[in-house]
Amino acid sequence: EKGFLAAIIFTNGTMPIKTLADTVFVSVDGLQKTHDYLRGETFGTIMENICESQHPSLFINFTINNYNKDEIETFCKHIDKISRIRGIFFYFHTPYFWYDDLYIEPTERNEILGRLLTLKRKYRILNSQAGLKSALNNDWERPLDICRVYEKGEVYECCRYPGDPKLCQNCGYLSYAEIDQTLKLKPSAILNALKYF
Repeated sequence: EKGFLAAIIFTNGTMPIKTLADTVFVSVDGLQKTHDYLRGETFGTIMENICESQHPSLFINFTINNYNKDEIETFCKHIDKISRIRGIFFYFHTPYFWYDDLYIEPTERNEILGRLLTLKRKYRILNSQAGLKSALNNDWERPLDICRVYEKGEVYECCRYPGDPKLCQNCGYLSYAEIDQTLKLKPSAILNALKYF
């Protein structure tokens, strides 16, 4: 009605999911114990809201960090049992405020990316092969001038802290790797992008 081609909502899922948006991404960062440690005791409420929602296009956003990195496959198995959820998109924790206990070193991050490429064959992982391989090679374009972040009335190119080469090299926004690969017309990235709608 407002003239947009598509609308996507990102939510923590703590409120009922009732929206006319085309797609909804719900942030869940692990199984109950881990998620509740990271995000407060909200896991049960989120799962209840997902199961009660009638929205046809629900996805999970999972940000991988040092606390939840070992339960990725178990989480995928858990989500596989919930038919309302169409897939999981994985990100990595980005160290905006330098290195903390959530941060995963590049060598281990690459091991996890390799695992995701394997797990993608079994589970509804939304990241494309092209996007994951680009993240593994760490060769996707940054900053992406097509991307903008709006926060508190300010507009930033690509992220909230542009112009920091070290931060760019450690960027965990794997959705930007997907955008980069889609713009480069990589078939798996294009096909995965079409699944959002």
